[in-house]
Amino acid sequence: MAIAALVAGIAGFFICPVIAGVLAIIFGYMARRNIRESGGALGGDSFATAGIILGFIQLGIALIVIVIWIIVLAAASTNNSMVVPGLAALLPLL
Repeated sequence: MAIAALVAGIAGFFICPVIAGVLAIIFGYMARRNIRESGGALGGDSFATAGIILGFIQLGIALIVIVIWIIVLAAASTNNSMVVPGLAALLPLL
């Protein structure tokens, strides 16, 4: 589980950051609980912690990007003179 958390945390920077970030957090906390309950028989606490941190970073970045998109779309819809001609073609893609 710890390795799965780390892999999901790393893969989230390249593929679907929101889903991978959530999975990294879930797998990380599950792995830390399993490691704690094993009494030292299992290792990988640092992998689990890294997965959790990467998951929260990805969710934070995704939240910032969503807020920026909302601001850009709101500004573009309220004041059409602010829209650069090339940007008008990109707005449906955002």
